[in-house]
Amino acid sequence: EEVCSAIGAIRHDQLEEKSLEQAGLLIIADPELAPPVRGNDVIRAYGPRSSKSDAHTMMVRGFAAAAQATVLLGSKSNLGKQYGVSILPPDPPLSDDIRIGVFVCRCNNSFSWMEGMDQVIKELNHKKDIYHVEVVTSACIPEHTSTIVRTVRAKGLTRLVIGSCVCCPLDFICSACTDQRSRFKHNLFSATGISRSMVVTQDIRGEALSLIQYDPLQALNRFEGLLMHSVQNAYNLKSFSSDVRNYNLATAVIGESETATYAAQA
Repeated sequence: EEVCSAIGAIRHDQLEEKSLEQAGLLIIADPELAPPVRGNDVIRAYGPRSSKSDAHTMMVRGFAAAAQATVLLGSKSNLGKQYGVSILPPDPPLSDDIRIGVFVCRCNNSFSWMEGMDQVIKELNHKKDIYHVEVVTSACIPEHTSTIVRTVRAKGLTRLVIGSCVCCPLDFICSACTDQRSRFKHNLFSATGISRSMVVTQDIRGEALSLIQYDPLQALNRFEGLLMHSVQNAYNLKSFSSDVRNYNLATAVIGESETATYAAQA
């Protein structure tokens, strides 16, 4: 509580909320939550009580349930408003004027920080085509993300290097994604005018900051190498292509286990 107080991560005054969602397909991952529910549109992502419940098995069951849901939804052509085709507008073309901004997140100082890292960041200011360099405490906090967006607009930045815990800028959730990573990407790319194709993301939290306690020299070398490599990659960015995609939002996943998590993400 003391460590996270600065960003308001823990809220003792938060109240319980209830919401109602309409779903045409149901995935039940935890058997004790909705045992009376029956029907052809119900997928049970769990086995008998005697079956294994290790993490790998639950992951496989989650992916299998999601795959089964995709097959069922794809075979129905009369789902009405619950089923449709979405044509994503193409990303705006990248500007020929290269103006790079570098934003490095300290991840709320959860892994400490080194003086040499400040020096690496300071030296970036003298690199060609870099117009802004900034260190933020927690990039995933909405207020800090808004600061990044305002800076991009104010300085006309056309390429971004984001050093944080985020692995990729794609609109995709994989097994490595966390609430913090997803929240940051949503706040950075949703209705901000910042294209995913103009951003290079680098997971310095996992690749560098996490090593500070065990091997400070290696942590610093990786930190510098990852940032320099990301800046170089910013010159080679290209606009993403836009495809026609089938979407169906008529699936609900019930449960809080690993199985439910993997089913929802897949």
